[in-house]
Amino acid sequence: MEKKKTSAKTLLLAALVLLGLLGAFLLGTRLAPRQAKGDGRLRYAAGRILCIGDSLTTGACFSGDLGGANTEQRYAYYLGRMLDAEVSVAAEIGFSPSDWYERFADALDYADYDTVVVWFGTNSGPADTLAEDVLPFADPADYAPTQTGYYCRIIEKIRAQNPDCLILLLNVFASKDEVETVNRGIAAIAAHYGLPVADMSDLGAPAHPELHAGSEQNPHFGKTGNIVIASRICDALDAWFAADPARCEYGVRPLQAGN
Repeated sequence: MEKKKTSAKTLLLAALVLLGLLGAFLLGTRLAPRQAKGDGRLRYAAGRILCIGDSLTTGACFSGDLGGANTEQRYAYYLGRMLDAEVSVAAEIGFSPSDWYERFADALDYADYDTVVVWFGTNSGPADTLAEDVLPFADPADYAPTQTGYYCRIIEKIRAQNPDCLILLLNVFASKDEVETVNRGIAAIAAHYGLPVADMSDLGAPAHPELHAGSEQNPHFGKTGNIVIASRICDALDAWFAADPARCEYGVRPLQAGN
């Protein structure tokens, strides 16, 4: 009888340990990047990166007494550390694609970069209206004056200056518009131009307050969230390159004389 009791206790303890391990595994993988496929090495093909967007890209943070101030520890900062890359930011709080185009489109030299990350994460975004707003027109200047039209103008502007540039789109978890509509619009634009998309659609504050400096309402991120975003960008790049390693052959520059 005593042996049976001991055996039952042993089985119970083993079951609890297994449940604990399973719980830890699920917790650890809940935010795992959805597109990670390669072994992590090919992501280093991206070396001179420009991040464009709104307050999620400027690094606005509401942790402690920051009150929405832009911070150094934004996702671009961690992206630079993870890839040992040069990362620049051209973003503004509250900007949608149309605002960004009017402010920044002609102010940047896209030949300075090999990779551009596009994320208008909380403001107005493109709708699934590519067929009406863009496709009927040969000249980007004739695209409809909608967020879809301006989103595509941004891509066309980058490619006109730097056809060799890789453009990575990020979808959204929040928007002034309907999130699913915006994400369908981003997916349609990505398919049209043959661009990769990094999935950020599950990173909302209600589900993951730990990423938003503890808030269940504020869409802006703390350090933890920005680290997760940068990690997902890295994994999206790795997946894109791993699918066809020849995609790494971009942005190659000859050495200057004397180097």
